[in-house]
Amino acid sequence: MIFTKNNPPKIAIIGGGISGISMALRFLENGITPTVIDNGKNNSSKVAAGLWNPLVFKRLSPSWMVNQLLGELYSYYPKAEQLLKASFFNPMPIYKFINDENELKMWQLKQNDTDLYDFTNPVLKRINNDQYHQKKGYCTVFRSGFVNIPQYLEAAKNHLTELSTFISEDINYHEFEIVDAQLKFRNFDLIIFAEGKNAIKNPFFNSLNFNLCKGDILTFRADLSINDAVVNNEGFIVPLGENIYKIGSTYIWDDLSDSPSEEGYKKMLDKIKSIINIPFEILNHESGIRPTTRDRKPIIGYHPNIKNAYIFNGMGTKGVLLSPFFSRVAIEHILFNAPLPADVSYDRNIKTNNKTV
Repeated sequence: MIFTKNNPPKIAIIGGGISGISMALRFLENGITPTVIDNGKNNSSKVAAGLWNPLVFKRLSPSWMVNQLLGELYSYYPKAEQLLKASFFNPMPIYKFINDENELKMWQLKQNDTDLYDFTNPVLKRINNDQYHQKKGYCTVFRSGFVNIPQYLEAAKNHLTELSTFISEDINYHEFEIVDAQLKFRNFDLIIFAEGKNAIKNPFFNSLNFNLCKGDILTFRADLSINDAVVNNEGFIVPLGENIYKIGSTYIWDDLSDSPSEEGYKKMLDKIKSIINIPFEILNHESGIRPTTRDRKPIIGYHPNIKNAYIFNGMGTKGVLLSPFFSRVAIEHILFNAPLPADVSYDRNIKTNNKTV
């Protein structure tokens, strides 16, 4: 199925979170205006801290595909800001607190690793005040930052509303019908499901294996000195401006309710106290269910038996970093029949006898 500007398709994108919006903006780049249908309840995207981090701290190594992902990220979000007439893209370093000699030694041993040259400064520094609990000090991570997700999604919704292509409503799967290997839904030629956690309820993609994970975020106010960097010590403190910060996040696997958890609140409260050494005021406690996969990689592609049903999901905790690159990959697949990387293929994640293949 190949579409062109001369043969513009009628496209529905189900889901208006990070994934769905990135697909919508990519279609607009290509001269095609999709319709986004969202019920406004995508908690995972709305509450996310929006952080991108090029490293895996546990083993101090670059994240999967990091150079390709960052190349697209630094192109996509500034263009999106111009299109949406909004400001939400915030590149800034991460100050990674170092707690003991073993951790410091690992950072220092990696200083000659060419894969890390662009991302780290292993020189140990200290914050020159007592607002933070510092044991050894901190090392600096570069090419990191955060996207203010609520501002990004709101600006995109407003833009699509101006184009009369944003519909705020619940999706009723009974409204869909399969006829001759085609999914019939209103007058759309192509239906892209970017539903996040709701993918587990989708009857057309229920063979896929998602490992949902709940994350809690606290927003708090404190008179902290660092407002131009993200501070990390087994939790990220992200500066939102005007002495407002977000801290995240938890990984809770056995409570997938929509309500913020008491367990998550206590964990985040303890994280704040372990990082900062001054009074603070909790302003908000939110949680969201992340659509993670077993291998922590996206699921992208056409349904194997329904020619016009497409899934764009599984961004998990790294939606800000993954969605710019993979939305471009998906658009090139849809519009120009470009191949998809095997790492994100649909069929790698199908459940067979309760196992994922």
